[in-house]
Amino acid sequence: MIARKKLLGGAAVALAAGGLSLPGTAHASDTAAAATTAPCTQAVTPATFISPDIQANATAYGAGSVAAWNGDSSVTLDPSSASGASAQVDLISPPAPYATIPPTMIASSASAGDPRWVIEFHNGNYLFGTLPTGTQQSALCWTLEPSGTPEPTWQAALAAAAPAGEDDQVTAAYIVDDAGYAGTRVTVSDISYNLRLVVPYTPPAYTYGGHVVSKSPTRVELGWKDGPGVHYVLTKTFGYKMSVNGSPHLGFTGGTTGYWSGLSPHHTYDIELIPANANRQELPNAQVGWINVVTP
Repeated sequence: MIARKKLLGGAAVALAAGGLSLPGTAHASDTAAAATTAPCTQAVTPATFISPDIQANATAYGAGSVAAWNGDSSVTLDPSSASGASAQVDLISPPAPYATIPPTMIASSASAGDPRWVIEFHNGNYLFGTLPTGTQQSALCWTLEPSGTPEPTWQAALAAAAPAGEDDQVTAAYIVDDAGYAGTRVTVSDISYNLRLVVPYTPPAYTYGGHVVSKSPTRVELGWKDGPGVHYVLTKTFGYKMSVNGSPHLGFTGGTTGYWSGLSPHHTYDIELIPANANRQELPNAQVGWINVVTP
């Protein structure tokens, strides 16, 4: 039987790298898995992926542990030898896994179950996806936990973890490298889940404080404040004589105020503000803002 240990409050210090620690994100350290007799299925990295990507945090637990995204969307995991230490890739809001498409990863080295995929279900079951000991490993061996039962395939493992009629909601999915493999820095790449690439969490880009500075029957001045990383704001104006054939009037500005002219008296206009980068391209995770104005 493979033991499993949850990090409880105060058991370790989480050092987030490349993202925020969000509610619902798993923060767990599992004791190193013993060798298993589960057959290993060679993971095949999909030739094409579907959108959107799945975002994840790289999080280190315990003094001296390291978890950090690299520029090529691989991640470096290096847990310390401290009790309860781990280095993890925590998926944000993971969906139910596909029955026929297993998660994937390639590790620069692996030993005794580290690093491994962990997928937790609301019914109390969870799956380990471990790699054979050695360098440059990608073949995953799946076991049902906490019973430690080897499963012949991903499909069999998923069916065993979430039998029909049980609450099979996925509560967490993550890759963990814990203190059982301390002192070895592992690079994990080609991470995918449900045919979607797993990538670093990107904070939302936003504007805030939108307001009307001044207005006349045919012209208004609007103002707002830019959030971090916003260099330009793309604008869409909806309203009388501004939405030709249903399409809004488009514009952009590099400041935090803008003038709208050619309006008509006694009409309502809705202006959408879209955060953009220095090349005037919409930022990833852009959260649009709106300003409503009625001309006098």
